Amino acid sequence: MACLKRPDGTMVLMNVGNQEDPQGAALNSPGGEIYSPQPPLTPDQVKAIITSDKW
Repeated sequence: MACLKRPDGTMVLMNVGNQEDPQGAALNSPGGEIYSPQPPLTPDQVKAIITSDKW
């Protein structure tokens, strides 16, 4: 997960995961089915997306 608050107050929030329910939103959920052995993006890729001036 990445969250950025821009100087104009805009919040950019991004969640990336390789599981059905990575944050355990469902009560007593361990995360659900694993879709891939690793998350689809690296931490550097997430940072590049969240800090992009295209938002």
